[in-house]
Amino acid sequence: MGGISRIISVLLRASALACSVIVAGLLGSYVHHVHKAGFGAGSRILYALSLSGISIFFALLLLAPLKFSFWAFPLDFAFFIMWIVAFSLLADLSPRCTRPWFTFSWRFAWGSRKCGIWRAALAFSFLAAMLWLASCLLGLYRTFRDRKESRTDNTGVGRNKRFSRDSAAQPMAESHVQGQPGQTTVPANNVAV
Repeated sequence: MGGISRIISVLLRASALACSVIVAGLLGSYVHHVHKAGFGAGSRILYALSLSGISIFFALLLLAPLKFSFWAFPLDFAFFIMWIVAFSLLADLSPRCTRPWFTFSWRFAWGSRKCGIWRAALAFSFLAAMLWLASCLLGLYRTFRDRKESRTDNTGVGRNKRFSRDSAAQPMAESHVQGQPGQTTVPANNVAV
């Protein structure tokens, strides 16, 4: 299962990277057109654009299937929350391509209606959020499964390694050096009861 989860992790992070790149490309192009005309893009667009840039960085950093990438599940959950917020902010601007913002700002930037580009930006921002959530859940599963496996024997009985054979109380050996036969002594590493 370790190899399969590593492959799934790489696929999830690569997909999150691709979604972040697509959102960055679509919104970056819009910001470029608006800036060229001398207008501002708005804080919601800039939040989603900067979040996609940060997501690209961390997706590349965590793309390698190493053990520490599974331990980054709190970071994955934080990215899930940030992408859900970005999706909500973008969807609130114009959910159906009919609001005044879309009519005057988005259409102005692209020179035509281009509702499909807006919907693609919304869809890929939502998809990025779901991929970060899936990566978080996989990291949680792997972290706690590895933790559980480290506590059990190789036999799979479930015996805790802290109580292995070497640390258990040893029977008292009979003394053959001094004393009378039948008298026992306590080994130096055990405590007499």
